[in-house]
Amino acid sequence: MLFGAPSTPVSRARKAVKTCRDEAAANRWDQVIAITDDPELITQQPQLLLQRLQAAFILADDDVIGCILKDLPSAALPQAVKFATARQLAVNKRAHLAARLLIDTLSLHDTTRFLKSTGLVFKHLRDAKLKRELLDLVAKVSGGGSSIKPTISELIFAPQPVQEVFGSVKLVASPNTATHHLKGLKREVAVFNKLIARPLKPIVSEYRNVFTHPSGQIWTENRAIVVSKGFPLDVTDRTQTETIPLALGLNRGSRGIYHWLIDYLPRLAWIQSSGLIENEGCKILLNAARSGFEQDTLEMLDLGKPVQKLDRSVFVERLLVARVGFRGMSGWRHLDSIYEELGERASTLAASNNAELPDRVYVTRRDAARRVMKNEVDVEAVARKLGFTVMEFSKIPLWHQFAIARHASVIMSPHGAGLSHIIVAKPGLQVIEILPIMDGTYQLRFNYARLSIVKGHRYSAWLEPQHPGFDAWTVDLPAFTTFLKKTLKAPPAGSGR
Repeated sequence: MLFGAPSTPVSRARKAVKTCRDEAAANRWDQVIAITDDPELITQQPQLLLQRLQAAFILADDDVIGCILKDLPSAALPQAVKFATARQLAVNKRAHLAARLLIDTLSLHDTTRFLKSTGLVFKHLRDAKLKRELLDLVAKVSGGGSSIKPTISELIFAPQPVQEVFGSVKLVASPNTATHHLKGLKREVAVFNKLIARPLKPIVSEYRNVFTHPSGQIWTENRAIVVSKGFPLDVTDRTQTETIPLALGLNRGSRGIYHWLIDYLPRLAWIQSSGLIENEGCKILLNAARSGFEQDTLEMLDLGKPVQKLDRSVFVERLLVARVGFRGMSGWRHLDSIYEELGERASTLAASNNAELPDRVYVTRRDAARRVMKNEVDVEAVARKLGFTVMEFSKIPLWHQFAIARHASVIMSPHGAGLSHIIVAKPGLQVIEILPIMDGTYQLRFNYARLSIVKGHRYSAWLEPQHPGFDAWTVDLPAFTTFLKKTLKAPPAGSGR
């Protein structure tokens, strides 16, 4: 058995966690496997299991992975660890094992988090039989909610133009970066270029008579879970909560500005021309706990008045939802009512406030709590010598952030939310991303390249390795400086991909 009784002292287990981190930082993954080969340690510190799993991925040790999965379904470990294991399997090209784990672990089936976890697995799963088995289980756990689909609304977006201007992508790896990361990201570019050639028209859909949680979770009066965000069903009787006749659901669980600007804001592009707010009193739902910059954005668009901030679940008789996505952004001009308007209003505010709008901007992450670049001070010093103004977006108003992106010719930043603002920039912007990379992160970390392709920007990425299990990372300063000088001197590329 891999998992044992909780008899090992906590202090020893904590020491093992730290030792594993040190060994991983030195790329001694075989030592991580050796340290974590102790069931009692894992029982005391379950995160050791995830460290063991990561080491097995890197060493391609399928025997260790198989041993972990053999005992995990019945192990007395927190549900969060089992869900995290499924996620790690899915993003490390073992979605079939993730599906099997979710199916076989009966204790996970009584939670809405199970439904949320299956979404990531489905993205990577190719086994048709397993898909069917997992779909059947999802239908059961959701109470039939997974089969409830929204109806297409008569409300529509503006006609979607043909994508005429494509951005360019250049990828350069530091000497310390494994070559397979570069190849993996180049595959991401190729896949996305094929997808963007087949646009997916944005649509507005509707659910009737449903509950919605501040996180965006949706369910019916008979407890059928239509959209799961992992929260319990806190109300199922409509008489016990507020009823809203008509609403557009922009309520979400994520705090990040990236998902707000790229995933949620474009869903509003049809609403100003529909007359729905003026004539029907449609509410725009936001999560009260997440609505700071969301409210500011909507105020800039004259859409602040219909906002209703949710601090508890409500019942909505007619809930509107919209779908856009990167492929729905293709062509772009059909979204001008949001992004062009936002950019112009930000520029007007900047002019009236005499705000600084540098030509070359470095958006620092020195105040970030995650993905800390250890030597960012040194990177900033190099940037300043090459004419960049270092800006700390967390210290300036949102309209100023948008105006900076609108007027700059070059924006550089480590991977993070500061680059989200390139969505309001004009085509031709030079985007330089300093990108920490590791296995399993390609799709998430490469979103600014995709956005640049759609918006017609000139995107370059400098790749640096980030060790699995470690938040902090470092830039190879001499090599990066050479790359940066060369990139800034390069003439604008053509409009081809």
